[in-house]
Amino acid sequence: MLDQTDTSSNTSTPGAHTTTTTATTSHNGGDGCLASQPQVLGSVSGTGTGTGCFARVAKRPVVHEGGRGEMKRVLQCFSNDVVIISAALSCSYTVAQNQRLSMVVCVGCRNCTISILDSVVLTSRTVRMVNCDSCTLEIEDVDARKVECYGTVNSKVVVLGDEALLENVRILWREGCSGNTVQRAEMSNTLLSYTLRYKVLNTLEVPPSITAKQWCTSLFPINYIHNVLLATANDDGLVKVTSEGEVILEQLNRVTQACLPEDDAHNLPMGLPTTEAILRSLSTLRATPFLLSKAELQAAYDAERVEYEDSVSVLQQKVREVAEILKRGSHNVCFTGAGISTSGGIPDFRGPQGMWTLKDKGEHVKGKNVSRARPTLAHYAVTELARRNLLHFIITTNMDGLHLRSGLPPHMIVELHGSCYKEWCRGCGKTHLRSFDVMTGFPNRDHITGRSCKWCHEKLMDTIVHFSDLYRTPMDPMTALYHSRKANAMLVLGSSLNVQSASSYPEKCLGDSASSKLIIVNLQNTPYDSMASVRIYARTDVFMAALMQELGISSFDTEQDCLHSWDPMDPEEQAAKAAKKYNVYTMADDGPPPESILNLIRAGQYSFRNTVETIEKHGPLTMGGD
Repeated sequence: MLDQTDTSSNTSTPGAHTTTTTATTSHNGGDGCLASQPQVLGSVSGTGTGTGCFARVAKRPVVHEGGRGEMKRVLQCFSNDVVIISAALSCSYTVAQNQRLSMVVCVGCRNCTISILDSVVLTSRTVRMVNCDSCTLEIEDVDARKVECYGTVNSKVVVLGDEALLENVRILWREGCSGNTVQRAEMSNTLLSYTLRYKVLNTLEVPPSITAKQWCTSLFPINYIHNVLLATANDDGLVKVTSEGEVILEQLNRVTQACLPEDDAHNLPMGLPTTEAILRSLSTLRATPFLLSKAELQAAYDAERVEYEDSVSVLQQKVREVAEILKRGSHNVCFTGAGISTSGGIPDFRGPQGMWTLKDKGEHVKGKNVSRARPTLAHYAVTELARRNLLHFIITTNMDGLHLRSGLPPHMIVELHGSCYKEWCRGCGKTHLRSFDVMTGFPNRDHITGRSCKWCHEKLMDTIVHFSDLYRTPMDPMTALYHSRKANAMLVLGSSLNVQSASSYPEKCLGDSASSKLIIVNLQNTPYDSMASVRIYARTDVFMAALMQELGISSFDTEQDCLHSWDPMDPEEQAAKAAKKYNVYTMADDGPPPESILNLIRAGQYSFRNTVETIEKHGPLTMGGD
């Protein structure tokens, strides 16, 4: 039932940044495959072509229509799903939980709140509001480049996230919009909650959009929000895109994708679809039968997570190119994700056996003891390249602390999502490196570890950043953005580039310079592959070993572990922890969890990271890791 027409879902490469990846159509072998294409690792059910597989699958409307006063979470979507919220009154819809879908469209809603959050991946990078009245659209840590509003009145768009993410957002106000506002906000709580609580930082009233004038709202630069005249009308009444509007639409065309019938024509650089055209395309989508079986749809889902590997000859060629780029660069930055740590004993998230992949399949996910992991060859190679001035800064989303354990100086790295070995004092701001896991596991995310700062005696907090959570150290995202913008080359190692706002940093190296290079090394496809100057399918250890050889670095330290030089656990605390049969925490010191939860713990069927449903059923009681 898969449509065999090859319509790649990858966007065109911006400007002069061309990719050297030769796998442009199918990754799964066959007579038509080029010899230089990456080969599939392992096996999957059904047929597919990685991320591009869903371009061969018809769009599926997921419709929530006619709701009255309901609160609903939209879950379990696929990359081809178009979520349509239609004719709702006084409702609240939340699209969350780290899922992938094509687009969210709100049509004819009144007095509703639509929240898209928790690093939801929109494959089209587009959200639409059509003929809505008095609605609130909340977008938090989601790469929504284009928010299109048609005939929308008395509504507001609230955007939350890092500067790296927010500066990409463009809100297009088409004819018939009036009385609307845009707000930039930041999270004001870290509670495990499906209600978004935030503090508004900036508010801007959007001028009415009529035939003669249509507007675009931008959140760049970050310290203010502004409107740009998007389109105006000629004397004959025909809409004409302004010069500023041409620049905006051309930029958006590079990174947003068509996802509804007739969108291919509408998403041309100068295209400005009308309200009637959008409603017609939605009607066509809903009237078109979706013929894929559940098994075929699952096969496409599995194919989206296929891992590929370049042949030896192709890998060597690309390694030589990367080596030359690093030699020429005056400021090379490395961005690392979970894939760099898998060979050290820590599972990734979106691989075939990744934590999120298994969870989506309903399989039990067993956590790993981070302290038993070891830095990998890739970690040691990164440290050696930093020592030799070939890498100048490291940005990581990993919480395992393996970069620092491999000997990388703390001033050369930003751990965007925190470190399980690091505590932060909310009084004096000093950080403390520990030789043990400091994560608390408290479900209310207060992050208090129970220890005090030896300098100011204020309570210490862990530095872990959960979904919809706040940074403990606000300088981290600012530092990461500074180095990303300054970079001549950005080397991405082992990241699927799905989690926002972190995934927005690597592309910042491109800027307006045609000489800047984005290099992506990952077994799976990523949403940013079309922007890469060099795209490599390889395990990080294999790639880094080949790179070190190409650079003439035959030997380097692969034994050092700085963990033992960090502060150990206090003997009294260690004795108290050892005395506990189970490491059980509660939101307050009010006794153990219910017996039903303790039974799950004893059976090995309970994990804090998968307890949202349990918390809702039994109350806010859970356990920490061993």
